[in-house]
Amino acid sequence: MTSSTLKTVLGRRLWISGIVFAGAAALVSALWLSSSPEPATVEQTATMLGTELADDDTPAPGTDANRAELRADLKAARALDGQARIDALKKVRADAKAGEYGEKIEKRADRRSDRHAAFFALLPDELQADLKELKAMPAGDERKAMREQIRKDALAGEYGEKVQEAAKLLQKD
Repeated sequence: MTSSTLKTVLGRRLWISGIVFAGAAALVSALWLSSSPEPATVEQTATMLGTELADDDTPAPGTDANRAELRADLKAARALDGQARIDALKKVRADAKAGEYGEKIEKRADRRSDRHAAFFALLPDELQADLKELKAMPAGDERKAMREQIRKDALAGEYGEKVQEAAKLLQKD
């Protein structure tokens, strides 16, 4: 606060109220943290601090170990071919959404899923139907042909002008 604010009665009262509130908040926090009837054990302290000092080998939520585990699983899945690769990537995605890699990665997977759903909802109905049909098809020549047909239809403007513009921007030269 500036010195002119402290010179008024209202300014001094606000300043004093702020100091009192900060002190009360600190006191309540200290009492709440020390309200346990028994002293904390090493395991409880390790869990509360989010460190890996506890006896079990599971990484604490949100640690780099979770991220490293996710990266290792993704790398292993990407090393596979064909349907095994697809199944492994689906499992990693499902595990991430289930919280197997920690809370932060679970939230990130949920946000990504929400953004994908929101983006998909903005697409024209015909394109949505074609993409759903494409996703349901088994891998093979028919699927490649349908994917190419969707691409041609998008470039031709069959799904609308905005989709056509986007397709032209994404078109490989």
